[in-house]
Amino acid sequence: KWITRRGYVLTLVLIVIWPLLSIPAGKFSETYFSFWVLIAIIWGFGAATVITVLPLTESSEEIGAVLAGMGCGSKKETEEPIEEKIAVADVEKPVSIIETEPVVAPPVIDDDKFVPEDSDEEVDC
Repeated sequence: KWITRRGYVLTLVLIVIWPLLSIPAGKFSETYFSFWVLIAIIWGFGAATVITVLPLTESSEEIGAVLAGMGCGSKKETEEPIEEKIAVADVEKPVSIIETEPVVAPPVIDDDKFVPEDSDEEVDC
């Protein structure tokens, strides 16, 4: 909700208010036009810097954790052989993602009494 409002305000400023501010200048001289081009270039570089640096700084902990997990943060004393890291797939048995057994509904428990599985007495809840 707040981002929509800010978007509308920024659109109003850049499309209506900013051009209205240049009306008193009348016809732009070459130096005045160069000034506005310089402002636009500075704005572009500033925006590019912000949209590059802010996400990196906000995610620096996560990026550090990923790099440390990849081994970039610290070296292990001994590395495991690659053969031990790779799991051997059972080629004989096909893998199925479809369940073949029917799903059974759990038993209904009375809300007033609860009987633990390993006990014969009833407990009030």
